[in-house]
Amino acid sequence: MNILSLLCASLMTFNAKILKNNAEQLNRTKPNLLDELEPDEPVEPDDPVDSSGWDDSEEIDIGTFPPLLPYSVDYSESLLFDYVRKGDIMYDSLGSGIGNVGIGHVAIIEGFFWDSTYQQYYIRTIEANPNHGVTRGLLSPSRFADLKSMYRVKNMNEAKRNSVISFCVSQLGKPYVPINNLYDIISNFVSQNSSPNTTSWYCSELVWAAYYSAGYNLDSGFTPGVLPAHIIDSSETVCYMSCAFPTTFTETNAYHKYECGNAVLIEPHEYHWVGQFEECYICGHIYNGWPIC
Repeated sequence: MNILSLLCASLMTFNAKILKNNAEQLNRTKPNLLDELEPDEPVEPDDPVDSSGWDDSEEIDIGTFPPLLPYSVDYSESLLFDYVRKGDIMYDSLGSGIGNVGIGHVAIIEGFFWDSTYQQYYIRTIEANPNHGVTRGLLSPSRFADLKSMYRVKNMNEAKRNSVISFCVSQLGKPYVPINNLYDIISNFVSQNSSPNTTSWYCSELVWAAYYSAGYNLDSGFTPGVLPAHIIDSSETVCYMSCAFPTTFTETNAYHKYECGNAVLIEPHEYHWVGQFEECYICGHIYNGWPIC
């Protein structure tokens, strides 16, 4: 079987899986909401990001040098600030990068950033998409609600997360791989480049390469190239938050645990100094609950 046949077979199998997943997610359960006072209504675009993920919404491209929050974002009724962390992977089940073929889309969370115009923190992504190349984007509650899920790579630490983000930052401004014709699709989407000197990227290749540079191979596929499904199906990644299912979070003195649908993510606390306390970077658990004098 030649490369073209392998690629076509892979896409057909993956599309069937995506259609099944999307049908299940249409019956999604509303997640738990934070019990907070309602702030002023945020000003959002008239036409938010559509399900394809490839319109010209400001959420997809908020600028690179410097990035600017395009509007005020209300996170008060979302758990994104509670659970999402730097280095996590956002998965869009309907995103398309190959001529409207629904192969999905992935992006890396760059972290939480302060915007001086709107006087608020927001969640920023780095992602590759056909309209803008490698750029920074915005993860807002409205974008997440559009059939998104969050994944975390297991056994990470702060140094490795920083390494992943540094790799992605170094690729900002590079173009998306050419997809003008069948030759482009075959030659570019069967490629799997890990070098920071790569001249162009597709979304899942960038995410895979960033983690590969930190010592993780997230490709679970058996065909040339790496698709979003290969990353989320990797034994190294776990879904801890989804618009389709509520997340249950618990913590002990030794670990914290996320349960989302059938997925379970258990992580030992990862402490760093915050003032006089050692606090878990992920969940905020304070070591022993006592200040260090």
